[in-house]
Amino acid sequence: MSAAALAVCAAVLPHVPLHPDTVPSPAAVSSSPASDTLEITAVHEAGHVAVLHEFGIPVLHVEAAADGSGETAYPAGLNAYEYAVVDAAGQESAAAWLMEHRGYTRENALAETGSTARSDLADLQQDAARAGISEAQARQRARDIIRGHHTEIDAIAGRLMDRGSLDEHELER
Repeated sequence: MSAAALAVCAAVLPHVPLHPDTVPSPAAVSSSPASDTLEITAVHEAGHVAVLHEFGIPVLHVEAAADGSGETAYPAGLNAYEYAVVDAAGQESAAAWLMEHRGYTRENALAETGSTARSDLADLQQDAARAGISEAQARQRARDIIRGHHTEIDAIAGRLMDRGSLDEHELER
């Protein structure tokens, strides 16, 4: 779903999940135990949350499931640049986790997470073009934010692994 369509959905149904994702399944991350799928999913979604928080955008709720599905819901109104960076953040966060915890190279980590973050990547292409920036610029900004919010990402991912979902009030804690 494009960022424009997400914005329309948010305006009409402000509590509808706006950023559904699927991150690597156990088969996709064959070098990792199946139990890593939930953690990778949680880290992916927490990356979206960290970037949204950096931009001062509230997160309505975030979910992560052991099957690799997840979503981050936030209100409409981001500009194209913000959408592009948010789009990049999930994959960049999951890739950073794979590099740190599984010794993946950046190229391999992006390849592992790329096929399962299709909605993010399609939106990234569109939103970067609308913002007049390259995908690489959006990714770099997402990586910079993720590095600066490593502790927040770890905390959110840990709580997501324990609870499966967090609402806006639980994210403030």
